Amino acid sequence: LTCDFDRFLKDPKIPKLAKDLINNKAKNPSDNEPLDYFDKLKSKDIEEREFYFRAITNSYRIADGAYSEGLGYTAKEFIQNYPKDFTSFFDNKSCFTDSDLEIWANILVLEFAIDSDGEYDKPIIDQFINKLKSNCKECSSTQKETINKFGLTLNQKWKEYVKSMN
Repeated sequence: LTCDFDRFLKDPKIPKLAKDLINNKAKNPSDNEPLDYFDKLKSKDIEEREFYFRAITNSYRIADGAYSEGLGYTAKEFIQNYPKDFTSFFDNKSCFTDSDLEIWANILVLEFAIDSDGEYDKPIIDQFINKLKSNCKECSSTQKETINKFGLTLNQKWKEYVKSMN
């Protein structure tokens, strides 16, 4: 991947945990610090947004119980309320790939598992994707394509999850 994060990795003001997440050296986050990085996704600086988006994406690999609950909830709120911002990360194909999109689908499955309350036949995924589409009227065609791809991936991950629960 060609994301140039050197500027942030060398900046002493950037949190150590964020740098460790970027370098895949972080251990279990003992607190919910990575959830604070969602605020950085609204930065005016595109590279800063991408840096923190990568840190959050990478945090999924080490998410434990308490943190993963917060991650699922915060990710769902962010994607639902800012679908254009979310999909715009994937416009940078050299930095964010389909496997990253898959990680975000996995993150949302965590939240939908809680939301569904054990009633897995509800059309929660379709309702969510329809909401994204209606919140993404200003999106470019590639961003709309990302939402469609995200919807397919999310549906697939959800079916796998439901199957594992039966």
